[in-house]
Amino acid sequence: MSLWSGPSQLTGTEFRGHVGFNGAKLINHTYFQSTKFLEDAIFHTTEFSDTTLFNHSEFHSNVWFDHATFRSSAFFNDTEFLGEFSQRHSLRFFSANFLEDLFFNPSCLPDDLRFASGSFRGSRVARLAYVQSPDFTSFAAFNGMEIERKIELSDEVLFDDDLLHSVIKRTAELPPYEISSTQFDANRWVRELAGGARVFEGSMKNAGNKEAAFWFRRMELLTLRHHSSTSRSIQFFTDAYETCSAFGSSISRPICLLAAASLICAVIYWTQSFHLGPDCRQPFAKTCAWDQAAEQIVPALTFSANSTFRPAYAISREERIASPFDQKILFGNGWKGGLRAVLLVTLSTLQSLFSLVMLFLTGLAARRYYQLS
Repeated sequence: MSLWSGPSQLTGTEFRGHVGFNGAKLINHTYFQSTKFLEDAIFHTTEFSDTTLFNHSEFHSNVWFDHATFRSSAFFNDTEFLGEFSQRHSLRFFSANFLEDLFFNPSCLPDDLRFASGSFRGSRVARLAYVQSPDFTSFAAFNGMEIERKIELSDEVLFDDDLLHSVIKRTAELPPYEISSTQFDANRWVRELAGGARVFEGSMKNAGNKEAAFWFRRMELLTLRHHSSTSRSIQFFTDAYETCSAFGSSISRPICLLAAASLICAVIYWTQSFHLGPDCRQPFAKTCAWDQAAEQIVPALTFSANSTFRPAYAISREERIASPFDQKILFGNGWKGGLRAVLLVTLSTLQSLFSLVMLFLTGLAARRYYQLS
């Protein structure tokens, strides 16, 4: 083991060949600022005893910090990872131990998500101070990391839904690839990205940042939806949950859907009531005056509202409280009217069930809003 007792000042140095600091112990400050590594840079089991800076450095090939120990803060701000990484994991901090803060804010990461997947697997960090990931891909690098305190995200992290969906779609379409005899496929990329989101979610919860924790939970669910082992039923409910309430973050969506469903059902009840009346057996028949049709609008809206806010209203079939309009809907007129009435009762029951779900999602969103506020 080599022991460096003085400050390591390598600012502006250019390493044109393979560089290895395996097992080295750097006692004082270590400065690799604006340093260029044109070939592999290996820091296996290296111990950095004081502040370590790799700011503005360039790595043109693989860089490995496996089992390295950083006893003070480590800075990777505006670091560039530029190499063409063919068969090996380019950026690796496997089982590294960060006893203080890790400032990880690179200005350039490998374009392909697979080269950053699980880069910090098994590593421990006291506090991950900054992460720059405008397109979310580097979140996969933190799958398997253990964070003791919290993460502080930089302003460059964009919580944009369209961008998130685009990245997830691109992740799910990545081709198979082999790294160090390990086969990576689209499912592997999806798991890595979801795992990284899970790490961030847990850290945000510990830090009390419920809004960010919820967002990363949503990211994890959306990512896993593309995994091949996810059943179609789970995919359907995930899509429905996202559409109806944005995973419980939107109060307006379920309310609007509830109102739209109520109005649509009211129109159906109104038009079909013409089939069920004693005088009007066809919708808008000549013998049915418009004033009679207008008289049915309010009863149709009332019946739809009862179906919305009174579960199983149509099934109860309580004649003593039913209006004449409800009588027609619930009991029909003759066998044809009775068959049509059965279909309308079924629609009313489904409307009640849908309304219960929407009201439940509204309550969840309101509860979440109250917690955040």
